[in-house]
Amino acid sequence: MVGTGQGAAGLGRGRGSTVAIATRVATERAYKNLIAIDRYRGNSITKDLYLKYKRTKVIIKACRMGWGIKASFQMRTVLYAFGLTDISVTTIGTIY
Repeated sequence: MVGTGQGAAGLGRGRGSTVAIATRVATERAYKNLIAIDRYRGNSITKDLYLKYKRTKVIIKACRMGWGIKASFQMRTVLYAFGLTDISVTTIGTIY
């Protein structure tokens, strides 16, 4: 996972004969897969999102300034990559 911290982030997976090669391939693929989101006041989202993927439901709520990140470790990594700091995420089900 790579991110600019300014609203763009990407995810990549890589394989290689050594860990260093696999990391480099994954980083290159992540930069190719960058996506951008619109942020509200630079640190939150504009409206609440309700997403579903297979059996997993994710509820992303916009919060007031100074709230912080209330999310699981996996989601916290993604939110930091996008530069979101005032947000609440609830996951129902398992994240693969």
